[in-house]
Amino acid sequence: LTAYFPPMPPPLVHLDNVSGSLAGRCILHGVHWRWQPGESWAVLGANGSGKSTFLRLIAGELHPDPVDGGRRTYGLDGELSTSAVDVREHLAFVSPEQQERYLNLEWLRTGRDVLLTGFHQTDYLYRRLTAQQQAAAGKLAEELRLSPLLLRDVQTLSQGEFRRLLIARALLGKPRVLLLDEPTDGLDAAMRATLLAAVQRAAET
Repeated sequence: LTAYFPPMPPPLVHLDNVSGSLAGRCILHGVHWRWQPGESWAVLGANGSGKSTFLRLIAGELHPDPVDGGRRTYGLDGELSTSAVDVREHLAFVSPEQQERYLNLEWLRTGRDVLLTGFHQTDYLYRRLTAQQQAAAGKLAEELRLSPLLLRDVQTLSQGEFRRLLIARALLGKPRVLLLDEPTDGLDAAMRATLLAAVQRAAET
């Protein structure tokens, strides 16, 4: 009797002995890690322990060290690739740095402007949205209680309000991988529960 085990799908992200540095200082060294489809991970640690650096490495914002930095491989679209550029449309990353970058943009931007760019993960809305996309954005905005924020200048939003808006933006794109750095900062207990429930529902699909 021979047992048959179907082949495992390629990992969404695979770090093989990866090291990463910032400003010439090694922050992560020799990381071995796989993220398989269907898994959810929480990255825990003290301030300065490398959590944000780890997420930036996964997101492709930080490259493995060029000399003996190991190998980072993506399998987000069914094909293995070492290029973060090839997989950006399948990956969304919400971080304090992203929030700060939006606040530094000079153009007036409403909450609605930011939210609707989530379908294509761009800074600006370059394509006309379908009626179905408009309806999906409205439904998610209502679910996360964002409707009062959509007509406001994002410069006037609190940290927690803007973070909720950016997470909703990320969810609209239905990414294969969603990376959240400090997602509940600035939220009260009720809003934290609402936000995490929405993220959980997205993970289940």
